[in-house]
Amino acid sequence: MTALNVQLQAMNNWKDVRRMRIRSLRLHPGLYCDGFESAINFTPSYWMELAAGNGNKFFGLYDQNRCIGYTGIVNLESDPANQTALIGYSFIEPEYRGKGYVSLLYEARLKHAISNLNWETVITDHREGNEISRKVILKHGFILTERALVDWPDGSQGYELRYQLDLNTLRFQ
Repeated sequence: MTALNVQLQAMNNWKDVRRMRIRSLRLHPGLYCDGFESAINFTPSYWMELAAGNGNKFFGLYDQNRCIGYTGIVNLESDPANQTALIGYSFIEPEYRGKGYVSLLYEARLKHAISNLNWETVITDHREGNEISRKVILKHGFILTERALVDWPDGSQGYELRYQLDLNTLRFQ
């Protein structure tokens, strides 16, 4: 397993997005804002819309033919003007972590966000204490905007740190 074998590709199949999401939730049930039980019950139409609807885009990391990670950028559902994108859905198989692949995922999502001229802002978040996420988010220019107390799918309560990035600033650099 070398860095030369791993390639970033667009994920064009909703079934691959579903499979990777369910795997990430199964391996890390307390890390994400949704849970395994809800994800396995989503309909195919939900996954199709998530994977390719309205500007949404998912990327996979592949070691030859094996998908070893994925990520997505989607329209923020709570923004009716569709001017805000959400970066999330990130997962890399444990044996591939710590090799810099998360930066490839961020760069792909930000490049896609910049090309979507309807989006003005990108947001992302993580559970407090997830230092790896915090460091990579700040490295890519996001600014901390909120610390909110939330109920996590694993039944615990804790803080979610929320970040924002102005796309117009990136577009004119």
